[in-house]
Parts: sequence; structure tokens; C-alpha cells
Amino acid sequence: MIEDSPSPQSLTQARSLRQEADRHVLASALDHQPSCLITGDEALRRRAQRLGIPSIDAPHVIQLLAEVKLIAAAKPHLDQMRQRGYGIPQAVYERILRDVGEL
Repeated sequence: MIEDSPSPQSLTQARSLRQEADRHVLASALDHQPSCLITGDEALRRRAQRLGIPSIDAPHVIQLLAEVKLIAAAKPHLDQMRQRGYGIPQAVYERILRDVGEL
């Protein structure tokens, strides 16, 4: 594993985030373009979007994997995430399953 510290310039662009870890993640994404963040943190996602960094949350990664047939079905994975406490709102859960034809 390689540890990489974000540049001071990128940290300055990420300074509005409260959590140091979030600032470092966003700054590192800025330093290593092209990047995409996988996070459910809405504040981090909004800030990343304003800086031109795309992001996606984990349930939608499952959706993409199902759509391109890298996994056979989304539902078992989403159900497992929910069982482990990942907060997937019911509406998001149902929309993903509808979109991939599993509901």
C-alpha cells in the first residue's frame, strides 16, 4: 500500500468540508484525475460535484454492476448491505430493483 498526501493546493480547494478525512479524500481525487468517489456522504458528493469530480454511492455501484452483467442480480447484494446496516432508503432500493428489472 502506498500512502499519498494531497497537495496543499488541493487541500485548499477541499477546506469547506468538516471532516479531515473527507478533505483528504477529495483533495486526493483532485490530485489524481480522472477520479470518481464512491461515497454515501452527501456533503462530500456535492462538494466533489462542484469541483468536477464525479461520485456515486455504493447501492448505485451495485446497480451498474448488475446492468453490465458483472453480477447476476442486484437484489441479493442490496439485501446484504441492508442487513449489515447500510442505510439504503426504501425508495432508492425499489427504484434500483425496478431499473434492473428485478421488481
